[in-house]
Amino acid sequence: MAVLAVLSTSPRFAPVPAWPGAGVPVGPGAGVPGAPGLGVPAVPGAPVGVGRPALDPLDLALVRGEAVFEALRTYGGRPFRLDAHLARLAASARAIELPLPDGLEDLAARAIAAAGGGDLVLRLICTKGPEGSGEPLGGAPVDREGSGEPRGGAPVGRDGIPPGSYEAGPVAFAICTDLPASYEVERRRGLRLVLLTTATDPLLRASAPWLLAGVKTISYATNMAAQRTARAGGADDAILVGLGGELLEAPTATLWWRVGHTLHTPSLDLGILAGITRAVLLDLAPNLGLKVLEGVFTAEDLAAADEAFLSSSTRELMPVVEVDGTAIADGDPGPATADLHAALRRLATPSA
Repeated sequence: MAVLAVLSTSPRFAPVPAWPGAGVPVGPGAGVPGAPGLGVPAVPGAPVGVGRPALDPLDLALVRGEAVFEALRTYGGRPFRLDAHLARLAASARAIELPLPDGLEDLAARAIAAAGGGDLVLRLICTKGPEGSGEPLGGAPVDREGSGEPRGGAPVGRDGIPPGSYEAGPVAFAICTDLPASYEVERRRGLRLVLLTTATDPLLRASAPWLLAGVKTISYATNMAAQRTARAGGADDAILVGLGGELLEAPTATLWWRVGHTLHTPSLDLGILAGITRAVLLDLAPNLGLKVLEGVFTAEDLAAADEAFLSSSTRELMPVVEVDGTAIADGDPGPATADLHAALRRLATPSA
């Protein structure tokens, strides 16, 4: 994965002529916080590219995983369903009491421009800041362990950074990377999946808001462990399963399968992520003569499928050809998957 552009709301984050190892030119504005280009931290009085981390080492994103993110594709330089991703980002932020910085849409646009537009992966990451820090840039520090009101007394800045900026707390990053070539290879051959239990009751989990079911935080260690387990066993990815055998989702994607003219997908009531591409497919399916059934399903339901696939914002649709060593139908990518993927591309691709 090549990093093409990074921008941030942090005043410590300044563009430089090149990202180490990327080997790509960047836009103008070196030394200007938030200007187009690739970034590394800047410290007053130091050369651009020399300084301390742009992300505070005590930021709760690093210390406790308290940050939220979105990942989406751009088509011809246009981010697909950015408004929906920003709305989900805001919902995730509310769930962990993270006040989002302003100007995220503009930050995304400038990052895409700095990366040269085209077809990319755009990630928006919002961190909570160090413990005890305040509101987004420009806000007064807040007593997180007390009343929630601004603390008395003038805050003291660090490293010459004005109070109310760096010390203010939450910071956003917009990161553009290229699209992995493996996506198209996997799409042509289809994915091999395995079922992995979560050992939890999904309905109980969904009813406990402190468990953050369906919230898109950066705490993805369990998801990545599931993918590693699947790959160690010779599969490409996993399907997470509830304690009672309920099919849930893949670690980074939504699960779908077709029986006849009906698409099946697990219900959001199970506490799974409300996928943006999932919502798009719900709208596209009727135009292709497909009904959609959302509910609680088991492996036996999936085994009877005529075809299956995963959906995500970055990978789009990925055919599933095998689960737990058993082929889905004839073991080839299915026609409805191809039709839905083509419809998604037509919707997402800017008109010539």
